[in-house]
Amino acid sequence: VRLIWGESFSAAADLLPVLLVAVMINTLSVASVNSITTRSQRGMVISASSSLVGMIVGICVWLVLLPRIGTLGVAIGYLCGTAIIGGIPIAVAWRLDHHTWAGLAVKTAGGLILIVSMLWAERVAGLGYGLYPVFALAFLAAWLVVVRRDARWVVGMLLKRRIGG
Repeated sequence: VRLIWGESFSAAADLLPVLLVAVMINTLSVASVNSITTRSQRGMVISASSSLVGMIVGICVWLVLLPRIGTLGVAIGYLCGTAIIGGIPIAVAWRLDHHTWAGLAVKTAGGLILIVSMLWAERVAGLGYGLYPVFALAFLAAWLVVVRRDARWVVGMLLKRRIGG
């Protein structure tokens, strides 16, 4: 954050990772929300209810954390609320449609844990900007190992399209 926007925005460096995880959860849930809300009125009720419960959870987290950790508490409350709002429709669509998402869910959770661990290690060690590319490459290498089958398929499709086959 400091590198791009300068010192006046340095406080955002603690908020941005939390908010980005919330945005990721929101993005991951879009297809599931669409699936359950277009199938029946019950799906609409589930989606609206998960939004209401998520909002209440987020506000409760704000009330607890805001006096203790300030704006970071707001970001964490937003993340908790978003996890409820997105998680319930994902779970419902997963169950209703009998999806085989367990492996994908484990990979996604593992990738998220890896990113959070790397951010935590960087913060604790107080490393400078120079190592950010190293962290990014390390994550990319680890992620490609985890998704190597899918990566091979994508590369094959791209090569096939490029060659014209």
